[in-house]
Amino acid sequence: MYDDQGTLAGVEYQFYDHGQYHNSPFSTKNSGGPGTITNRPAPCVVCYVPKRSTVLMVPSDTECPKYWKPEYAGYLVSESRENYRSEYLCWDEAPEYLHGEVNRNHALVYPVEFYCGTLPCHKYPTGREIPCMVCSK
Repeated sequence: MYDDQGTLAGVEYQFYDHGQYHNSPFSTKNSGGPGTITNRPAPCVVCYVPKRSTVLMVPSDTECPKYWKPEYAGYLVSESRENYRSEYLCWDEAPEYLHGEVNRNHALVYPVEFYCGTLPCHKYPTGREIPCMVCSK
C-alpha cells in the first residue's frame, strides 16, 4: 500500500460499554448486552423510507421539525478528531454488530461530544454525547 492512496475498510465501534471509561449512551438491546459492542465491526445500513422523498438528519435534537416523521433516534458518531473526518452520522441508539474479526482498528467510530466555548456551555455542556434524529417527509 502507498501513502498517497485511499483505503476502504469496515467500520468498528469504539463505544465504551458500561463500567469502562464512561457509560455509553447507546442501548445494548440489539448487541447482546454490555461488553459486546466495543471493537466489533458495524453493519452497513441505508435509510430507505417508501413513499417519502426526503430524509433529514437533525443533530443535537430529540424531535423532528413540524410536519416531519421520526424514523429513528440515536447519537452522533464520527472518526476521532485526530483523523479529521468531515462527516457526522446519526447512529441508531441501539446499534447492532457483525460477528467476525474484532479489534482491527481500520476505521473507527466514536460518540461525538459537545465542546462548549464557542457553543453556549449552559445549553451544550462539554463531554455530553450529542443526540440526533433521522426524520422523513
